[in-house]
Amino acid sequence: MIPPKGVSVVVASIRDPETITDSIQALGVSLSQLPGPAEIVLVRDSPPGTVPAEWMSAAKVHPVTVIWTGRRRGSSFARRLGVDNAAYDTLLFTDDDVVVPPDWAARMALGVEEHGIVTGLIQSRSEGFFERCDELIDHYRTAARAADGTVKFVSFPNLGITRTVFDSVSLDLSAGNRVDDIELACRLRLSGAFPQLVETAVAVLYPSTYRSFIGRKVRHGIGMGRLRGQLGAAAWDQLELGQATHLLRRWIALSRQITPGAGVVRRLQVTAANIAYCLAFLIVAALFRIGMILGIARTRR
Repeated sequence: MIPPKGVSVVVASIRDPETITDSIQALGVSLSQLPGPAEIVLVRDSPPGTVPAEWMSAAKVHPVTVIWTGRRRGSSFARRLGVDNAAYDTLLFTDDDVVVPPDWAARMALGVEEHGIVTGLIQSRSEGFFERCDELIDHYRTAARAADGTVKFVSFPNLGITRTVFDSVSLDLSAGNRVDDIELACRLRLSGAFPQLVETAVAVLYPSTYRSFIGRKVRHGIGMGRLRGQLGAAAWDQLELGQATHLLRRWIALSRQITPGAGVVRRLQVTAANIAYCLAFLIVAALFRIGMILGIARTRR
């Protein structure tokens, strides 16, 4: 069954709910610029609870549907649940710690109509050191893949896609996927469908600490190792993502742009996070490879 024309905004909500009202309010203002029907699907990654009245009224005339995952399963699972409950054919994704600009929905929807899939940039509202690290890394990943005029990096906090394109990609939106946006970018590239960049940036609200920064790097390392195992060597080489040594050299080179004047401690912290990323990648990729070898051996018996 083909869904009706309209825009469904899927919001993965995995953090404390303090920022959710601001996020929904900004989405309501942005959706008011659309000519057609629109909705917000907020998926809370937690056991069922009470829905605050301000969440339901923050978007003004646009309906807000709140869904609960039942227990902690991660943002990837939350997005899958949101897509399954979305009513319309255009899907826009963002997170609960993001405030979108007023023209976000209109520009993203227009981009989706023209290209099938679009992504935008992410900016931090904080001037903290690790927020700047994250922001520069996101910009770097986008710019590094745009030399041929297309953008091959996507970001779920700022993503628009038609349901047709989304359903055509074999994306693993399960509780174990820690890099669903990177996997989506990889699978789109392998299929020849490249996302276009929309010049609109969303603002991230939450402050980043070193603990959250290194935790994010470790999760991404685990996710990339898992993805390496799932895609196989041929597809990985085709994507030109590189092995762990290449990744470490690239992150260290990028860190030099971030850390000038930051002091020895900051440089050591970023270097430690880069090494943790690569170690996580190597260990998980090796485990997947061992599992594949054992699986092949069993089938030959």
